[in-house]
Amino acid sequence: MTPTATEETSTTNAPLPLTSGQRVLLIASNYIPFLNVIIIVTLFTFTATGRWPRWTWCLAPAWLLLVPPIMVRAILALRPLPKTEIVTGSASFIVWWITSQWQVIFNRLPMIEELIRLVPGLYSVWLRLWGARIGKFVYWTPGLRILDRSLLDLGDRVVFGASVTISPHFMLPVMSVNRARQLVLLAAPVRIGSDALVGAYSILLAGSWIGAGEITPGKRILAPFTGWQGGRKIDPPATPETKDE
Repeated sequence: MTPTATEETSTTNAPLPLTSGQRVLLIASNYIPFLNVIIIVTLFTFTATGRWPRWTWCLAPAWLLLVPPIMVRAILALRPLPKTEIVTGSASFIVWWITSQWQVIFNRLPMIEELIRLVPGLYSVWLRLWGARIGKFVYWTPGLRILDRSLLDLGDRVVFGASVTISPHFMLPVMSVNRARQLVLLAAPVRIGSDALVGAYSILLAGSWIGAGEITPGKRILAPFTGWQGGRKIDPPATPETKDE
């Protein structure tokens, strides 16, 4: 059956212009969180039912907390994300999508990270395992959400207000050379300088930054690659001063 003009236009201007093979790969990667749950439940069940020795109880939490960050770090070591716009459907986009699926279980079940944060310093160590750069004595408040754990660069003694959201990725519609609208992915580290305080309920997007010693107002949204320095918002292309001299 020949597609109509409307169908052709819909395919051409699809938000995610992917080949059939790419769509199959993305759909398959969506099962990563579910497979993680199955493995964790299986490990726990084998120990609880006495099929395995009692000491194996630690295998379930070890898989949950260690395997995802190690996998993401290994993938990004083999194929780092480019420091530019990533076109949907490109190899780099596929890499980012797969790494995001390894993090979905923590985004769906934020209580896991809340429990980790109950132990002072443990959450910072865990984020470093993902490949993030985390300074000393960072204070993580309840309700904090991080969507790309490897894309963080924090100085020492950073304090987060309640329910801050950090999203180092951002989907942006742009106009291509042939005048067709397409989505690009911005994926860049969020950087916060030493002794900065991030206001409660703030949202920090891809490539945004906060200078050392700054205090941002609550409910502040920092758009991609914008910053906060000298008590005011700094638009790109300013150079972020996130590190102490």
